[in-house]
Amino acid sequence: MIKTYRIPMKKILISLCLLLFVSFSLKAQVSKPPVYKGCEDSQLNELNICFNDKLKADVLKEFKVPTIVVNEGYKGTINVVFLVTKEGHFEVLYVNSMYPELEEEVKRVIQTLPVIQPPTYNGRAIDERYQFPISIPLGDNTKKVVVVEDKKDIEE
Repeated sequence: MIKTYRIPMKKILISLCLLLFVSFSLKAQVSKPPVYKGCEDSQLNELNICFNDKLKADVLKEFKVPTIVVNEGYKGTINVVFLVTKEGHFEVLYVNSMYPELEEEVKRVIQTLPVIQPPTYNGRAIDERYQFPISIPLGDNTKKVVVVEDKKDIEE
């Protein structure tokens, strides 16, 4: 005579849920910041620092404070929101400044930046927004570039 065992439905459901949870947790979602020119040999955990340093250096090297701003002795911060595209280009989205000349200069400088390796999410290139404060006078620039929006424009 063959014995049959009944497994309670509750145990089956719990086992199934645990199996699903483990399978989803094993698929880690990995994001990688953009790789700026000169940062190609940096470790993953150092890419953000390298990106900040190289971007800031290139922007400050190219930035020319307009004459009207110098003449009026302006001191303040220009907040720039820009996008690093899936193709590795920089695009200005927003500039907050009381001088239109400063806005034009920021846009000009951002256009001179090199094409870089774009940020990725799970191995796919994505668009990512950043905020970059530029202090006037230029010698006061100690703030870092920060991610404004992360992984929102993932291409399916």
